[in-house]
Amino acid sequence: LLDAAERVGGRRAVERLNLRWLPEYGLPPRSARLTFTPADDDEIVLGLLSRVTEGSLDDWDRRTSAAKGAEATARETLTGLAGMAGGRSRWRLAHDASGALVGVVMPTRNDSSATVGYVGVDPAHRGHGYADDLVIEALHIFAAEGEPQVNDNTDLGNTPMAASFARLGYRVTGHRMVLM
Repeated sequence: LLDAAERVGGRRAVERLNLRWLPEYGLPPRSARLTFTPADDDEIVLGLLSRVTEGSLDDWDRRTSAAKGAEATARETLTGLAGMAGGRSRWRLAHDASGALVGVVMPTRNDSSATVGYVGVDPAHRGHGYADDLVIEALHIFAAEGEPQVNDNTDLGNTPMAASFARLGYRVTGHRMVLM
């Protein structure tokens, strides 16, 4: 299939892991080191998303940022996720004990299931495992709503995010090649 796609001009862009979390896998305890507030101020969210794009390991973030810049990438992310079936009422900003803005998690629903949507840690706060705290917050939101499953994906090359999903009990349900 890949050979056929390449013969007609397609190229391999990125390999993604398809992941699933079910409540019976266990709900990790909520973060004791972060507090969460609604992510309802677009300017704050856009500023954070613009910073998160810098050094991102996500293929779409990197390609879009290189082509359009960090701010345009942030706007596309916000618009795309806000337009999903789940809306934005579940989105949360995360703050550390000093009140500093650490990251954002944007849980939502697509047409078939709950999905975390987007996880972003401010570059100034990377390396502390905050992605786990952000995903855990989303899982608690979904569990409280009775969601039977959460389906997510991440680039195979985004090893920190793949490791975070694994630590939180997600199971790999498949690999997907994205061709351009």
